Amino acid sequence: MDDKISKSSDFMADKYLSFLIHGQRYAFSIKTIKEIISVQHITSVPEFPEYAKGVINVRGDVIPVIDLRVMFGFPETQYTAKTCIIIINYTDSYVGYIVDNVSDVAELPKNKISPTPQISYKKTRYVSGVGKDGNDIIILIDTEKLVTKEMIEELKPKK
Repeated sequence: MDDKISKSSDFMADKYLSFLIHGQRYAFSIKTIKEIISVQHITSVPEFPEYAKGVINVRGDVIPVIDLRVMFGFPETQYTAKTCIIIINYTDSYVGYIVDNVSDVAELPKNKISPTPQISYKKTRYVSGVGKDGNDIIILIDTEKLVTKEMIEELKPKK
């Protein structure tokens, strides 16, 4: 049984879900993703940060939603039929990230990933590397760096 889990984990190791924000390809490791859903009604919550748009109800789970476009400093835009929410599984909770469009699943073995260029800490703190997919560049986002445990606690609805 452990061998099956290990092989499954190995199979997922080089796979990334790529998505677009402001015309640029980004990606999360497939291993961190719970599901992808279309944008739905988001209930705003007072005193949430500007990039945290509110919460959604997904099969009884109340999940905070962050607009990555806003978090990354790009101008807000109207949501379309292609806009999606990628729900990421953290240890004991979930966070949804709004992206312009889900692109595809890219296979990026370690030899196709370069280290993050260090120009400015603020602009690269969420980036775990730069993937090369043919002639395309994919910015790999480290979901553990997107939100801290404190931020997750702050974004959780109070019971």
